[in-house]
Amino acid sequence: MPITFEYNKEEDILYEKIFDFVTIDEVIESFESRKRIPGYYPSVKKLCDCTKIKFDISNEELKKLVDYVISHSEYFGSTRWAIVTADPLAMAFARIYAIMTQDSPIKTKVFSSAEEALKWLKS
Repeated sequence: MPITFEYNKEEDILYEKIFDFVTIDEVIESFESRKRIPGYYPSVKKLCDCTKIKFDISNEELKKLVDYVISHSEYFGSTRWAIVTADPLAMAFARIYAIMTQDSPIKTKVFSSAEEALKWLKS
């Protein structure tokens, strides 16, 4: 799967990296896999590095992802998720995702650099 993640206990941040071609079903499966990460708990903050992502996503697939996240928001808890990408298309989809999930307890922002994202996550 072109998605990796590692929980940094000291920073209390889940670092996720999405690279190469990824499907929405793989993203959803990665959410399910988090339940098996030692030390993971629902409201952990997340930095998602999408700087190497390749995707072909439809509006319906984006809606599927949004519906999944909202319907599982009690599992994810009240938290912050930062998405990092420089690709204009990925950034547009990430911003649409952030807008579509803005009423959930998960606050998502999109950044062009990991440094900016970490600053926001740690604030």
